[in-house]
Amino acid sequence: MANRDLTAEKTFSDSVIDSLPGIFYVLDESGNIVRRNRNLALITGYVDDDLSRMNAIDFVPPENRNRLADAIQKAFDRGYGSIETALLTRTGEAIPFYLTGSRTTIANQTMIIGMGIDIAARKQAEEKLRESEEKFRS
Repeated sequence: MANRDLTAEKTFSDSVIDSLPGIFYVLDESGNIVRRNRNLALITGYVDDDLSRMNAIDFVPPENRNRLADAIQKAFDRGYGSIETALLTRTGEAIPFYLTGSRTTIANQTMIIGMGIDIAARKQAEEKLRESEEKFRS
């Protein structure tokens, strides 16, 4: 009975996590991804085998890796961190994302639970607005 309850609970949890919009992840103190939703694979194009060996830093362009490392450390130190950066796909495409993370303790291990949302449409709208303002000033 208890085994069946655990299986049902895992199935429920996996369904909830996989239905979240955007990406969901759990990071250990080294930035390794210990849990994720299927959207991370769908958006980035990486397969599960690749994802199981990747670190959060692997998903951002080299010029943003220090900023991401700082945001992750801030989440561990202060309880919360966030960053706007590009998320790199397997093919090298850079998709603008807003990433957040909150510190939690699971099985006596401190981890970061986070989510990320695609902000490409917002970035495009901001750029159009900026272009319109520049034309207006000219």
